[in-house]
Amino acid sequence: MSLRDYLLTSHPAFFREAENRWYDVPDPNKAAKKKLKILHLEAVRAGFKKTWQERDYATIVAVAEKIRDNFLEKDPKLVMWYDQAATRMGDE
Repeated sequence: MSLRDYLLTSHPAFFREAENRWYDVPDPNKAAKKKLKILHLEAVRAGFKKTWQERDYATIVAVAEKIRDNFLEKDPKLVMWYDQAATRMGDE
């Protein structure tokens, strides 16, 4: 059951209230193919650090592929985490 179906059946007042409003709901299937445009270095660093500590190397590689190369290359720590994650994924 999708989230929309769940909300429709369990919270009909929610849909009555939102019926005449327009909401821009992103399509995750379309977003998965696009490069990320607006990035904050500190946020990307924090995310890479956290996923590195959790040994979630696939997430680091997936996010790095969505980041423009020139952004990734500006920070040596991001490059290090990406290179190490890609290497460790190759070993598994």
